[in-house]
Amino acid sequence: MTRHPTTVGAAVAAILAGGTGVVVALPGAVPGVPADVAELVALVTAAGFPAPVYEHRFAPPRRWRFDAAWPGPMVALEREGLGGGRHQRHHGFTNDCEKYTEAALLGWLLVRATAAQLKSGAAAGWVLRALEVRRDRAG
Repeated sequence: MTRHPTTVGAAVAAILAGGTGVVVALPGAVPGVPADVAELVALVTAAGFPAPVYEHRFAPPRRWRFDAAWPGPMVALEREGLGGGRHQRHHGFTNDCEKYTEAALLGWLLVRATAAQLKSGAAAGWVLRALEVRRDRAG
């Protein structure tokens, strides 16, 4: 078993640098999953965490879904677009506020990130920290 760095910052830095013997195999295209989210998942799994569930419905009978979710620790990722789409209009933004608030009230730790934050690795660091926080509190 490969030993991983003990701090999140060291893990993300090592994974991004390709160091410490951790092999990061970025997946091919995952249908319906943006490439930057798939790359984040590769970093998270290389750090020893499980792969997420994509398009996870978290509040049935509502049809709300997270882009990626780790249901056990209740950590989720939402990729936020800034292209002026539905989420940027008043009605869409209002609906997202309701969705995110309900998620928090149900106990979800939600990481929201832009494409730039996914690309830079910042979002991977946040997801790793969130998963570590939930693991540490459960253990």
